[in-house]
Amino acid sequence: MNAESRFPIRSMTGFGTADFEDSRWHLNITIRSVNHRYFDWNYLAPIEWQFIEPEVRRLTRERIHRGSIRVTVRTRYHDPDLYAIQTHETLLDTLTEAFAPHIEKYPGLHLQLDGLMRLSGLSFIELDERTVQKELVPTFVQTYRKALDALIQARETEGQSLLNALLRDLETVEKSVAQLIQAWSATLEKYRTAWFETLRTRVQNLADTVDENRLYQEIAIGLQRMDAHEELDRLQAHFDHFRQTLAHPPCGRKLDFIVQECLREANTLASKSVDPGISRTVLEIKTLIDRLREQVQNLE
Repeated sequence: MNAESRFPIRSMTGFGTADFEDSRWHLNITIRSVNHRYFDWNYLAPIEWQFIEPEVRRLTRERIHRGSIRVTVRTRYHDPDLYAIQTHETLLDTLTEAFAPHIEKYPGLHLQLDGLMRLSGLSFIELDERTVQKELVPTFVQTYRKALDALIQARETEGQSLLNALLRDLETVEKSVAQLIQAWSATLEKYRTAWFETLRTRVQNLADTVDENRLYQEIAIGLQRMDAHEELDRLQAHFDHFRQTLAHPPCGRKLDFIVQECLREANTLASKSVDPGISRTVLEIKTLIDRLREQVQNLE
């Protein structure tokens, strides 16, 4: 299979992060992804950056087809111009009027503004969300793209490792099936001869003459129940389909369905096998197919 493709093989597991800092603020964006059957989205950010979630989700959805995505945004603001001071003027007027008689009565008593500002509820400093959203959005989007690039690079690196493992296990299981086809034909011939001789021996002492045509029919029925060439042919066809699908990612879900069909055929082989050697080979094939299933479940 040619590993080169328009869309490289990607794992659903990955991690990407990006930072930005200048005199005005610091921004850190982290994106983690793990396995999921569909595209699952989680976005955690300060309230001033909630508004941009649809845009970053769109950017992510354009490049990632499947997986559970968790985005975490952290910020610190250094620029005083990004903050707004809010004062409860009505409360301040009330306090001033209440203290006025005492100031007149005690000339040494002074009402200082810094002391009043420490009173709970009189004033507070809050982030100016409009200024932040107006002036810092381009930087946020650029930083997010860098984190997304890092995530995708990590998914592609892990995907290449998965691809190598898949091709290695697929080649092994294909060789096992090819050997099994030859072994199964030899086993059928061995059992045909053994059954025929056994049946002839057991009926020799019967009074009635045994119809050999009937004897051959019974043997043929038994051999037909043991014959697994159709299952083996379908298994080989599934492996060919697996290779073709692997060459056109994203293909994780489709490969998962193909592997399920391979397991179904392998289970049928196990039920038809009566030879200990063949049973061991079928068990090895099932183990390899199950390993393929575990690996493709991590592919995008």
